[in-house]
Amino acid sequence: PEADAPPPTRDAAGPRISVLLAVKDPDPSWLAAAFASLASQTYRNVQLCLADDGCRDPEVRELLALAARQPDTILVESDAPGGISCALNAALRVAEGEWIAVLDHDDTLAPHALEWIAHTAREVPDADLIYSDEDKLDLEGNRTEPFFKPDWSPHYLLSINYLCHLTALRRELVEELGGFRSAYDGAQDYDLFLRAAPRARRIEHVPRLLYHWRKVPGSTAASLRNKGYAREAGRAALADALPAWGLSDARVELVPHSAGYRVRPALGDERVCVIVPTRDRLDLLEPCLESVARTRYAARELLVVDNGSREGATLAYLEREEQAGRLRRLRIDLPFNFGHLVNQAVATTDAEWVLALNNDVVLHDPEWLEAMLEAAHLPGVGVVGAQLRYPDGTLQHAGVVLGDGGPAAHAFLGLRPGEPTPGGRLGLISNFSAVTGACLLIRRSLYLELGGLDEEGLANSYGDVDLCLRVLERGLYCVCTPFAVGTHHEGASRGRRANEPAEDVLWERHPERIARDPYASPHRSLVHGG
Repeated sequence: PEADAPPPTRDAAGPRISVLLAVKDPDPSWLAAAFASLASQTYRNVQLCLADDGCRDPEVRELLALAARQPDTILVESDAPGGISCALNAALRVAEGEWIAVLDHDDTLAPHALEWIAHTAREVPDADLIYSDEDKLDLEGNRTEPFFKPDWSPHYLLSINYLCHLTALRRELVEELGGFRSAYDGAQDYDLFLRAAPRARRIEHVPRLLYHWRKVPGSTAASLRNKGYAREAGRAALADALPAWGLSDARVELVPHSAGYRVRPALGDERVCVIVPTRDRLDLLEPCLESVARTRYAARELLVVDNGSREGATLAYLEREEQAGRLRRLRIDLPFNFGHLVNQAVATTDAEWVLALNNDVVLHDPEWLEAMLEAAHLPGVGVVGAQLRYPDGTLQHAGVVLGDGGPAAHAFLGLRPGEPTPGGRLGLISNFSAVTGACLLIRRSLYLELGGLDEEGLANSYGDVDLCLRVLERGLYCVCTPFAVGTHHEGASRGRRANEPAEDVLWERHPERIARDPYASPHRSLVHGG
């Protein structure tokens, strides 16, 4: 399959790669398999830097002695174990390569793994960090659980170490950072990546399965939640790295039922204008507005855009709520045009943030708006979406994927909340190319700079996707947060409808983005479960 394919060209004159391998009494057969995978590499400009972290097993020591006699191999020995970071640093000190990669002592590399690294380093000369997809090895050696990763996703990395294996970094950068830090043993690679990312000129993804991670019982490969100390080390490393990411005032929390983290920037009292376009359908509107009223974040205003309501009950309700000071009403008696309604509403507010909310969405938790604002305050974020569910509890929206069965579709559609997804992505803040306008937060100044939502070709379909892609064109990011959740009676107020002309417009405006969504893999669809 394509995920296992070698690079399109081969060049023996590529950069030298030093593979660091710290050894601490693994199963000898697994260490032998690791060595065999290195010997089978199609790329030959490789140095193996071995660190014996106080091994006692005679068979392991014999394997190390045999390996040390091979060309381009250096063994650094230690009489007593010093820990994984200490051993990796010992290996790093003898490394000569331009690039550094780490292989764990019980894992294996695909035969063309290092050739892909070298190929990418040549093709992208300003790359300082290169990472690949990976899969697992069960106890019988069968490959399982492929993890097809997105391209560089900084906010996903702030949620979990999705880079993991195989990752290569320029040796100069690793040395500048001081190598590995023993204080974060168990998450030493995550700590290194978090420190390297803000300083890297470019981070490049190789969408190929180059690393096979063995599921040893009790290891993090078997379950990311197995090693509690590793998870706590990751939390500490993340907290330590945040100032370099511009997040000195943020705190880090463990995400329940996950191996990931939640970065929570401190919030001030910036005002948010919640904009709800509607026409009658009080049965939908009232629960929506009641859920907004329960919101804990106080610096907000509620603006209902009444697009020609005629039913007496709806008009009386809106009049009563407006008189009570619970909302502001903007009346627009024109044919339904979602883009125009929201644009007109934005023009009437001076709030720092605007949030478009469908009248058929009911928010679950009073802290939903805080969750969206926290995500919006992560570095470089331009737009934030919420996780939305159908009335039966299955997922309706957890981010938008491009070019998967159409110009745009919803990720993880139909899954149950809590269902496992590769890399735990469903339960964590993660990067996507777009989010739905059914619950979308953006800074008002950015919205106005972009010209707002399209009122013509994409007035009622895909305008949200187009807006998000224009945000990305500014060099900003789009994220979806699972910590803001709502029930979406999708299409209940207007009915579901296809819009082929709008699809054509979206294709014409953003052909390259739709052809290759950087936040989805070319090898597996995210639309139905990832």
